[in-house]
Amino acid sequence: MTSAHPARAWIDRAASHAAGADGELRRECRELAREARAAGVRSREDALGAARSRRVPVGLRSRLIWLLARAEEGIEAEPLERWLRDRSPTVRAEAARALAGGSSRGAAARLIRLLRADPSESVRVAAAHGLGVVGDAAGEAALRETLRDETASARLRGFAAESLAHVGARRESIDALIAALEAGPATVGYWAAFALGELRARRAAPALRRAVERGPEALAAEARSALARLEHRRTG
Repeated sequence: MTSAHPARAWIDRAASHAAGADGELRRECRELAREARAAGVRSREDALGAARSRRVPVGLRSRLIWLLARAEEGIEAEPLERWLRDRSPTVRAEAARALAGGSSRGAAARLIRLLRADPSESVRVAAAHGLGVVGDAAGEAALRETLRDETASARLRGFAAESLAHVGARRESIDALIAALEAGPATVGYWAAFALGELRARRAAPALRRAVERGPEALAAEARSALARLEHRRTG
């Protein structure tokens, strides 16, 4: 006996799986599925092909990579490697995020390479964020290096500090975050204060108190919040 309704196309199943129970994300995923179907994407193979094709708009390619990474099947290493070398920074950045969220061996090494060498700041930011997800010792060292790099933008250094909140419990990372809090631009200091609070780094308390007293409003508020978190659990 056959169903009265045809089986849903892969693109619709993947969109539903990626959205989960999030109502806003569900609407966005339905819109993505409609756009993909309009471009001829029905199956997973169609999605892989469209994400590789330079004839497909970059925005749709990057969203298809996002969807493929969140589908039940995940993404194999070969297409990810190709996307990490794509000419489009938008595609490379989405591939970096997909790499961090998957289980690919060697993900940290690839993300470190992007963080250090990619010409696009958006890709380097995605790599910094991804290293906070992967949680690798070499990645932590690369994040410290970026945080200390005064030639890097405040935005990138801020993302490096934020990622260290998830992987930066080593003494060297705490020291780098305290230095960034005291001497970095306010944006970097803000995320350094956030990370020190998340890490419950008791050694940072004097620097955080100085930031409360002397820092710009946003930095002072985050330093105050970090000090409050130190009261709950003290480490460092």
